[in-house]
Amino acid sequence: MNQLVDAAYRALPLCDHAKHRLPGMVDVVSRLLPRAPLPKFSKISPASAEKEMKEFLKKVEELLDCLEGQHRNSIDALASVGFVNDRHRLVNLLKVAKEAAHSPNLSFGDEYDARGRKPHLLAKGLSRILASDYSVLTGKRPTVTTDPYSRGHPAGGEFLKFVQAVFLALDINASAETWARSAAEARGNTAKEKKPA
Repeated sequence: MNQLVDAAYRALPLCDHAKHRLPGMVDVVSRLLPRAPLPKFSKISPASAEKEMKEFLKKVEELLDCLEGQHRNSIDALASVGFVNDRHRLVNLLKVAKEAAHSPNLSFGDEYDARGRKPHLLAKGLSRILASDYSVLTGKRPTVTTDPYSRGHPAGGEFLKFVQAVFLALDINASAETWARSAAEARGNTAKEKKPA
């Protein structure tokens, strides 16, 4: 677990009913540290993408069949090293992946246009995870405020500070403000203006 990510989460005003979810959320986000090469985010032809999805589906089905077909000896051996709850979560995750892979949407629109600057997909995905986590843990909608009365109209707010702290902890080289706003808007939350005191 990344201690800086943990600190960013613990700095939020947590709802009592959601505190038990904090360790799992921190663990998921901490795993986004680049320990391995990042996925290839480049666009490929629809035919290649379809082939790639078929291969993915085949492997997901094979692993799912393997896990669901295990006998007591194998399950006990995995449980002896702590792979009990993880096994159940993995089976459920694989079922979701299998369902999604049966009817993937392989047309990604202008976002993947070959011209211009590529979007920072890691920052986009992470900011959406953070928006969801923020909402669950605090009971508040993720928003980014803008102070219209200060020079330069600086952005601020609890959610933006949270995104900035996690981006810094994970060394994400992207604008936390841009992606915090994008994530808030994706959840249907528009930016608010700070009222004068």
